[in-house]
Amino acid sequence: MARKPIEYVNESSHPRLLHGAEYTIPQLSIITGIKTATLWSRIVRSNKGTVDNDTFRDIDQMRKRRQSRTNAYVFERLESESERLSDKWIRMAL
Repeated sequence: MARKPIEYVNESSHPRLLHGAEYTIPQLSIITGIKTATLWSRIVRSNKGTVDNDTFRDIDQMRKRRQSRTNAYVFERLESESERLSDKWIRMAL
């Protein structure tokens, strides 16, 4: 016997969803265009059991935050002219 799909109550103000209606994760994925795995992580792993405005965070804002965290400072490994010349000679084939 098949299990009944788990439905989550919508408490968000998303324009394409009805407030108070129940949706499964695949239904939410189709309606909002957010991948099923992402929605599953945001709803199930957070132990909320409901869908709120945090579930449908703006992806552009999240990308900006992620990029600002992942921007690395690049330091030159070989700082002086003598180090660069030495590296050049060390890497030559014999």
